[in-house]
Amino acid sequence: MKGMIRWSGIGIAAVFVVLAFFLLEPLLKLVIEQAGTRTLSTKVTLDSVNVGWSDSSLSLRGLEIADKDQPMRNQLEVDVIALQINALDALSGHLVSDLARLNGIRFNTARTTSGAVDDIVTLGNVDEKVSSASKSLSLPGLDLPDMDELVSKENSLTYQRYQALREYIDANKASFKQRIEALKDEKKIEDYKARFKEIKKAKGFMGKLQAVSQAKELKKDIDKDLKEIKRIKKDFRRSVAEIKRRVEELKKSPQQEADHLLSKVGVEGGTQQVADVLFGPELKGYLQQLKEFTASDDSAKEKVAEIPTPERGKGIFVSFAEEQKLPLVWFKLAQISGDFNGLGVPFRFKGEATHLTDDQVLTNKPTAVALDLLNDQVDSAKLGVILDTRNAQKISIDSQIKGYQVADKALSGDFNLKKALADVTAAIQVKDNQLSGDINMAMSDVDLTSTGELFETYPSAKEALTSVKSLTADAKLAGSLDQPDVTITSNLDKVLSKVLNKALEGQIAVYKEELTERLNDMLQKEMKNVDGMQTDYLSLSDEIAGTEGVLDGLLDDL
Repeated sequence: MKGMIRWSGIGIAAVFVVLAFFLLEPLLKLVIEQAGTRTLSTKVTLDSVNVGWSDSSLSLRGLEIADKDQPMRNQLEVDVIALQINALDALSGHLVSDLARLNGIRFNTARTTSGAVDDIVTLGNVDEKVSSASKSLSLPGLDLPDMDELVSKENSLTYQRYQALREYIDANKASFKQRIEALKDEKKIEDYKARFKEIKKAKGFMGKLQAVSQAKELKKDIDKDLKEIKRIKKDFRRSVAEIKRRVEELKKSPQQEADHLLSKVGVEGGTQQVADVLFGPELKGYLQQLKEFTASDDSAKEKVAEIPTPERGKGIFVSFAEEQKLPLVWFKLAQISGDFNGLGVPFRFKGEATHLTDDQVLTNKPTAVALDLLNDQVDSAKLGVILDTRNAQKISIDSQIKGYQVADKALSGDFNLKKALADVTAAIQVKDNQLSGDINMAMSDVDLTSTGELFETYPSAKEALTSVKSLTADAKLAGSLDQPDVTITSNLDKVLSKVLNKALEGQIAVYKEELTERLNDMLQKEMKNVDGMQTDYLSLSDEIAGTEGVLDGLLDDL
């Protein structure tokens, strides 16, 4: 009938509207949790989801992303995420927004329930964490080496030189004997004499003419041998000079060896370990966190083990083909705030991030973060991060901290920084796990104290530390995130080197005298053999002269 109102249709529509109103929020919550858990291979939970019907806004509260390596901790926790969304994208598990606000971001927080996901298996192994536990300061250069070990024949430079001299004499003696024997070979000399007799027997014009030719050939052969004699004599003189040089070197060797061995004692260049102990463990701890971040970013891209097809009617939503593939999360501009305390960094932060996403290949944009770091003890601090994983994974980190008022900070080893005013700059790059960069720190108004065995043994070192009012440390980063190569230098190196070396001078002088004496005793026992070897070797000159005389005699007869 014309104009009839279809009340049944209106009722059905009203039911759908009511269902959408009441069920959309729990439905979105379930979709986001399941899609996040499946993509990140770790448990993702939300306290609540609120949809703003009038302005297409979405508010997510109490987001927790579990640490899959430590299921009772959250890798990330966010109090509130507010954004404008497309409802259909959200229902398909995609949070895409031109503007988002993320407040209350925290890292490494405790969970009340386990975040383990049993039915999803990820690829790769869990790396052991690098311990940043403090260690006591110990400078190996301050310990005098064991004297018995130093003067043993196996380790002694003096004995090694003696052995080298002996081998040189033996090798050269055998070589010269071989060369001399080749020249004065009895068969060879007899052949020369026989040829000479034949020449003398020549008679008649033709015979004497032939004898002249034979005499020339014989002279040529003898001259060749005499030239070899001259080479032998020249080589022999050189070898004798070398033996004399080595003998003189050997006589000086105990003193030289003592100097060489004790050059390793002391702290010149060795106090770099002070800087390593002071700042190394904490710095390596931060690098470990950076490694874990890059590893988690890689693992999110890895293929998870195939999820078994669920039984009919059980809890996985049907997904439809998308016209344009979208990442799970894409916040094109995000205003963010939170704190880094869970990472051991005593700063709150606020700032902006562009293109926050779980898949840069789909967005084709790098992620950039610019933060103001906030701390009541800091004048100003900024952090900039650029993350690009579209091809090779690249991370660039730049940070500047000015006027950081440090108070009662326990450093590694036996050190405590009671107070200081610090400025820090850092520029770090990571590309495909390869690490490079520099970190520079300058402190003024320093009050550094120390305890421990080293400073009890050398009170002057303890006093030297109290005189340090400015402290610099520069770290150069290289290697890889798996095996970082961190070189740290500090002005403390020079301060402690000067003081500790002065304290060691007296000990070293006594030790050196005893060490030299013991090395001399060992050498004197061997020098008796050296004198005999020299005498025997020099007797070769008589053999060389005798061989030369035989050949000269044959030549004179011609």
